[in-house]
Amino acid sequence: MLPETSKKETTAEESTRIYKIGAVARKLGIAVGTVRLYEARGLILVQRTSTKQRYYDDSDIQRLACIQKLIKRHGLNIEGICRLAALLPCWNIHECPDDLVKQCRAIRWSNKPCWATRSGGCKNFDTQTCRSCSVYTAMSAASLKKSFTPV
Repeated sequence: MLPETSKKETTAEESTRIYKIGAVARKLGIAVGTVRLYEARGLILVQRTSTKQRYYDDSDIQRLACIQKLIKRHGLNIEGICRLAALLPCWNIHECPDDLVKQCRAIRWSNKPCWATRSGGCKNFDTQTCRSCSVYTAMSAASLKKSFTPV
């Protein structure tokens, strides 16, 4: 069982803080159910322990804060955020071959981001791979701030 917050060693030089869902919800001022809703809608990929308990790191908190900002400051709803994330052209970023692009559900289901289409065209679908993928991480506070900053 994880404590409210703890440190998980990743290398000798760095460590990552991990949080339980209740601590994340309190930190962001949202309900636990809201965090679960974002997960269910594919806006965040949650890490789990061997006992299936959710845990989050600082990048997850930043992502959740970004989602909250899109809702509160920019007036988007969850469906709008899903569709916005679905517009990220993962097949171009990863230079997928044409035969794989034709099979890709992320292209056919334009209302879901690629990481939320679990049986998509990607042969090696893996939550950890998607969590570190440049397409998934593109939806961060910094990149979205650039997208919504007036010219």
